[in-house]
Amino acid sequence: MSSRHSAAPRVVVVGAGSIGGAVAAVLRRNGVAVEIVTKRESLAGKIRDFGIEIRGRLGEFTVAVPAVASVAELSGRADMVLLAVKAQDMVEPAHQVLSLLDEQSVVVSLQNGITLDSLGEIVGRGRLVGCVVGWNAIMEGEGSVRVASKGSFVVGRPDGTSDPHLQRTQELLSHILPTRITANIYGALYSKLMINACTNSVGALTGLSMGPMLKQRGVPEIFRRILREASEVAQAAGIEIEPYSGQFNLFRILSAGGPLSSVLRGVLSLLASSLGYGRVRMSTLQSLERGRPTEIDWLNGYIVDLGHRHGVETAVNRRVVEMVKEIEQGKRKIGTENLAELL
Repeated sequence: MSSRHSAAPRVVVVGAGSIGGAVAAVLRRNGVAVEIVTKRESLAGKIRDFGIEIRGRLGEFTVAVPAVASVAELSGRADMVLLAVKAQDMVEPAHQVLSLLDEQSVVVSLQNGITLDSLGEIVGRGRLVGCVVGWNAIMEGEGSVRVASKGSFVVGRPDGTSDPHLQRTQELLSHILPTRITANIYGALYSKLMINACTNSVGALTGLSMGPMLKQRGVPEIFRRILREASEVAQAAGIEIEPYSGQFNLFRILSAGGPLSSVLRGVLSLLASSLGYGRVRMSTLQSLERGRPTEIDWLNGYIVDLGHRHGVETAVNRRVVEMVKEIEQGKRKIGTENLAELL
């Protein structure tokens, strides 16, 4: 390791949304040399001058963070880039951060879904660290974030190996919340993807947060079908699904005999409570309400594409993708009546 990397690391967070903003603010408060890249100069100026306001489960504080509106405004090299943009927006910033990287730099993916292969083609798999964000935060205004739950991070290399750079990533993120290293980052990411393929995507179709959604007739059965297809795809692709948040073993639940609706309802209710999702409007729904593209291709769409490559039928997940895209295109309305089509 070079002497440059034995000093305090320089960290760049790309994306000033709920996760990126919270991560940058907590790191800065803990003395980390962190800068944040936003989309707009007005927001960058607000963060520089007035700070990022954090409320909720990580405390209440405001901290100013060096901020720019473009990666091009940064010079020199970064030890670590935390890529906190949405999956559908990641390609351009991933190319832009190449100017900040050298052979010792690390790029950490904080997206929903599984983006490791796509990002690896841009920044190099040897630089890449996958990360499961097992907690929830909500934007309440420009530069204002409410952390709705405590949880953890899980980090790992795409090839399952460990090295000092991965350990340094663990140490850095541990400033925020407990962070563990896994040799099975694909399995850990896939576990969260399965949860999002149910809660995030069906929440977008219904317009409901997770608590009210779980009370709708038929929702546990729809979840079961989504999860069953996802599990069959994982088996065909050789992905070993890790327990989500270290405790929710979806593969074991799906492998059990007998009716599963009540079990799934209980498990997902517990998940909603523990991760603060019960009253939260999911990110895909928020994107639809703002008229923006969603991450659906990286959620249920990932299951569909992987299933196609391995000869596994994914009819329910495919229909979820189609319906969300119909809403994006203005051809379908958000509402609980969409549940009937999935049943």
